Formats: sequence, C-alpha cells, structure tokens
Amino acid sequence: MTTSLERKPLITEGPILKTLLLLAGPIILNNLVLTLYNLTDATWIGHLSSAAFSSTVFVWPVTFLFLGFGMGVQVSGTSLLSRFIGAGQYKNANDYAFHLVLLALGVAIVLSSLAYLLAPLVLNWMGAGDELLSMSLDYLRTIALGFPFSFLYFTFISIMHSQGNTMIPTIISGFTAILNVFLDPLFIFETIPYINIPGLNMGVKGAALATIFCQFINIVVGAIYLFKTKGLIDLRLHGSINSRIFRDIIRIGAPATAGQSGAAFGFIVLNGVIRSYGVSTLGAFGMVNRITDLIMLPSMGIGMALTSMVGQNLGAGRLDRAKSAFRQAALTGFIIAAIGSIFIKIYDLQILQLFLKANDDPKLIEEALVYISFSVFTIPLMALFSVFQGLFQGSGHTRYSMMMSVFRLWVIRLPLIQILKYTTNIGSTGIWVAMTVSNVIIILYGYSMYRSGKWQKSIIKGDV
Repeated sequence: MTTSLERKPLITEGPILKTLLLLAGPIILNNLVLTLYNLTDATWIGHLSSAAFSSTVFVWPVTFLFLGFGMGVQVSGTSLLSRFIGAGQYKNANDYAFHLVLLALGVAIVLSSLAYLLAPLVLNWMGAGDELLSMSLDYLRTIALGFPFSFLYFTFISIMHSQGNTMIPTIISGFTAILNVFLDPLFIFETIPYINIPGLNMGVKGAALATIFCQFINIVVGAIYLFKTKGLIDLRLHGSINSRIFRDIIRIGAPATAGQSGAAFGFIVLNGVIRSYGVSTLGAFGMVNRITDLIMLPSMGIGMALTSMVGQNLGAGRLDRAKSAFRQAALTGFIIAAIGSIFIKIYDLQILQLFLKANDDPKLIEEALVYISFSVFTIPLMALFSVFQGLFQGSGHTRYSMMMSVFRLWVIRLPLIQILKYTTNIGSTGIWVAMTVSNVIIILYGYSMYRSGKWQKSIIKGDV
C-alpha cells in the first residue's frame, strides 16, 4: 500500500492518468460499497411497506441539507491542505487540520440540535401527510443524533485525501458499511427475514440507529489511525486558536456549504413537488436515483481524486499538470458513464425488479421506466458535472461549484417543473423533462467557467 509520504511526488510528478486512477480507485470502491449498502438498506426498509421506503426518500434532502455544512468543511479542508502540501508548507497544513476538527465538531453539535428540534416543523412544511409524517419524523430525528460523528469523519476524509491517501478511508467505510448491512435487519424487524430469529422491531428508526452506530465506529478507527501513523500531516488536538485560520476555512468552505445546502434545500422543494404527484412517483424518483448513483460512481470517484491532484499541483506551481489532469478525468468519466447508461437502458425493467416486484406497485415501475428513459441521456453529462466539481473545489474556487449546484435546481429545474405542470398535460413526465434540461444547461455553464481560467488564481495570498 502506497503511503501518503510516497504519493506526494506521484501526484505532482507521476503519470497523470495512472495517478488519477490510483487515487480514484479506492474512492470508487468505497462509494460502491456505500451505494450497495444504501440499496440494501432501501430493500430492507421496502420490506416494511412502500410508505416506509418513501419516508426515507422524503427525508433524504433534509438530512443532506444539514450534512452539507460538514461537506463544506471537508471540501475546504481538502482544498487548503492539498495546496499547503503541494507547496511544502507542512506547518500550515498541521495548523489548519487542527482548526478543521474544532470547527467541524462545533458546527455539528449546533446543527444536530437544530435538526432534532425543527424536524416536525420542516416535515409539515414539506407536506408530509399522515402516511409519511410519523416514520419520516422518527428517521430524521434519529439520524440527526449522529451528525457529530459524520462531521468528524468528513474531516478525517479531508485530511487523508489531501495527502493522496484514499485507501484508508475506503477500508474503514467499507467495513462499517458491510457491518451496517447485517445490523439493519436486526434493528428493523421483529423477526429477521430468512433466518427467523428475533429482532429489535424498531422499523425505520432502527435503520437510522444502525447507521449511527457505524458512524461512531468510523470516527473511532479513523482517529486511531491519524494519531498512530506518520503522514504528511501530523494532527495534534492542542495548540493556539487562530481566528484567521477559521476565516480561511469558512471563506473557502462557505460557498461549498451553500452549494451543498442550497442543492439539498432545492431537493426538499423538489420532493414536495414530486410528492404532489403521489407516493409512487416519489418512490420511482428515489429508486432510479439509487440505480443511477451506481453508474455515477466512477466519475464521482474521479472527480474527488481530481480535487487533491489539482490542489497539490497548483500549490506546487504545476498549472500544466492540473489542466491535463482535468482533461483526462473528463474524458475517462464521460466514457465510463456512457457505457453504464446504455446498460441500464437495455436492462431497465430487470434492474428495477431486483428491488420491487412488478405486481407490488405497477405505477411505481411505470414511473421509474419513464424516468430512466430521460435520465439515461444525461448521465454522461453528469459525469462531467462531478469532474467540474473536482476542478473548482480542488483549486479552492468553490463559488463556481456552488453556482453549478444551486443554479441547476433553483434557476432552471424548479421553475421549469412549475411551468410544465401548469401549461401542459404531460403530468409527472414534466419532472423528468425539467431535470434533463437543467443537467444539460449546467454542464455548458461549467465548461464556460473552465474556459475563463478564473479557477487558476491563488486562494490564499502570501501563503500558497
């Protein structure tokens, strides 16, 4: 296994495509395990009822809204730390890592409390009826208790990825994801399916508790690794507090947070709109998204790997390598996504029937097939979306990644859905049309930002 100390020269001097794939491989594997877990989790919950499955889909954007703050800290940390490492400024990297941990923990505690207290108000505002409200509330409030563990683990991932070490987070996350698969039925069911032994019978709340337990394991193992091994960053949880460092982290992280949270809030509104078409339409939306997430895994991993490659090479003054890494990442991600798109279109019904029986909810199957027909054409473009995000976040110009996330939903998709809803009679198909159009337009915006060259400018004057 290549260490963080060995990967710095590889990132700034080694073969670009080989390095990109070396970094992306563990991330893709990790995301695959997590996505398969989510699919398994959805399958277990789907065994309870269609309403139980739809309740977790309904709550997801709210959870993502709050987790967006932690993701913003992660993006900021990866960008800043990789720049410092590329420039050989290891003391700065250590100081910023310490402040990242403090900031992540403080923000997580506040947001966990807010999410728990505001959950009923938010879910009622979203239009959760009696069928969804009780289960959605149980799931959201329970998941919120795990925010501190999630935020701290985001920080651990940031510290590791900035050094080019993508393998250790993959091993840890993979282990706990597999553990979660076995804990889910124990916590969810009164009698565990297939083996017929007693479970805890906690329903969707049990699924959330199993997740929190695994998040706790993540952070314990991650902390042990950071403190017991030597890398490019030497994390110590003591030292003087520097308000300038907090400002730098927030300045870079705020646009990323705004982008993540703005997108999540947009999905809350979108879920409310989709809910108005019925539970089956909402379920189709969630199910197809889980399937297409599998196709997007390679490009998402490539985009995340690109973040540290761009950051370290810009920090080392290697703009040429940063540009080349982007071009090769874009081409590779696009080709892989195109192949995956063709596959899910050919086997769409068979894939859907892995998770839901055709006679269980035929309307859901029908809606899902229509959604796949539209989304399959834009999946390769969304691969480019992930690569653009990696470029802008790695360079520290997170406002461009924010604009891509927010503009896609708030300026294009949501208004267009309303226009189609009230001016046409195409029904829920208008949702899928609007999503397709918004995805195409936002890629054109990302390309224009790349061509402008503004992402090449330094993000910390005098330091990097």
